[in-house]
Amino acid sequence: MECNADHRNHDEVSSGGASIAFSIAPALGEECKTLLDMSEECQALLRCYGSPLNVVFPERIDRNAQELIETFQHYHINGKIYCTTKPNRSTAILRHIAQRTDLGVDVSSEGSLQAALSAGVAAQRLEATGPKSKAYLTLSLLHGIVVNVDDITEIDRILEIRRGLNLKGKVSILVRLSGFSIGGKHHSEGDGTFGVAVRELPDLFDRLEKIKSEVHLCGFAFHLNTDSVAYRVSAMEECLRALFEARNRGFSPHIVNLGGGLRIRYAADDQEWTQFLVRLKSSLVGDAEVCTWNRSGLGFSVDSKGIRGAPRFMDHAVPLSPADQLCSVLRQSLPSFSGITAAQLFSEALIDVWIEPGRAILDQVGITFGRVLTVRRTERGVPLIVLEMNRSNINAFELSLLTDPVLIPSLAYELSSPMSYFLTGNLCVANELLTPRMIHFRRPVIPGDILAFCNTAPYIMDFAESRTLHQPVARKIAGYFEGKKLTWSLDDEYQPRARANL
Repeated sequence: MECNADHRNHDEVSSGGASIAFSIAPALGEECKTLLDMSEECQALLRCYGSPLNVVFPERIDRNAQELIETFQHYHINGKIYCTTKPNRSTAILRHIAQRTDLGVDVSSEGSLQAALSAGVAAQRLEATGPKSKAYLTLSLLHGIVVNVDDITEIDRILEIRRGLNLKGKVSILVRLSGFSIGGKHHSEGDGTFGVAVRELPDLFDRLEKIKSEVHLCGFAFHLNTDSVAYRVSAMEECLRALFEARNRGFSPHIVNLGGGLRIRYAADDQEWTQFLVRLKSSLVGDAEVCTWNRSGLGFSVDSKGIRGAPRFMDHAVPLSPADQLCSVLRQSLPSFSGITAAQLFSEALIDVWIEPGRAILDQVGITFGRVLTVRRTERGVPLIVLEMNRSNINAFELSLLTDPVLIPSLAYELSSPMSYFLTGNLCVANELLTPRMIHFRRPVIPGDILAFCNTAPYIMDFAESRTLHQPVARKIAGYFEGKKLTWSLDDEYQPRARANL
């Protein structure tokens, strides 16, 4: 996709004997689209801050969160959103959440807790999750933060630290559950590393009853990485059964935390995405030209029985918005509770519902730029673009972002012969690819051009970034638009504008 140019219908054959390549145009939020239309501004930013460069738009969070808030309001549920810090290390995002929203923040390490507190997030808006060191638990307890407990022994460690600190108030905890079943049969896509198994609930309650004077049980939680509606229903039912059992035992839990797992859309066009999936599978059986590096099936393979396997990439054309996905979950009937819907039970039983959306809150919040270093051919003659960035800067192998990057030309040009390329980074290692599929452009790419990878704020731009081989990590700026004017600063220096100006 090129900036300021029609990027559809790129089904031409590239020059140089390379394979046919099809476009998967990225879905673009208003802020990202406006910036990409400012090619001179983009070039100036990279001249100033180098390549790669990350740009985030913290105010986009308000729009993403509002759609989820309205879903809770529609069902008369007291819902609370905890923005997850894991997907992005932006200080600007945390400051915006702290100063311009009422959202909570889900931290998962001592460092992320320190970052949230330093950004101004009040302790009562924080939730501590993940594996917890003594230092992490100590800081959490000192600030009175709700702790999302992953195993029974963690409760003992919490109490040991509490007593050592001579704290007077009760420690507030949620208990994350795991090991759910459907129809009496254990159901899971795989073993998990987090959570108290449902079968351990009797032991949990026995332990909690002995320490009622020290621990306040706020409720139960789960976190799933699956689209299975049946599994989510099972998880909700188990949490609700545990909550009501706890109430019968004299506790006063009032929260069910549904975790995250709300998907977002990366591809602009359903047909382009479907066309890629068909072509990928067809290429494995010889019915289409190869469109991936070294004929990778990206999780699919072929044997005597046909195409097998599962995709090692995200669904880029999720049909429902995050708010609609949440709505779908809340509308589900709960067989164990006389078929009442989850929304009705949460509302009537005065149960607060928490969610921990990471990806959904950061949808269209950021973009990553990389400058073209050189263009060459592989040993087999396939055109290759080498960028001044590497795979840790966009974590492409971990999540396989497959949409087209946007081409921002360094020079004015007229449309010429289309070209298809693979993209590689600046690490001196074999197979240093930034995306596993061939990318098509409507003109040859030259050194000095910029490629913009879209929607990278959640889990991509710096989730796995490192100074591998002493290559620099990306600098990050944060900004907002007033009309077509971009106001920006370094991420660490960003200050949110007043609410009245939003």
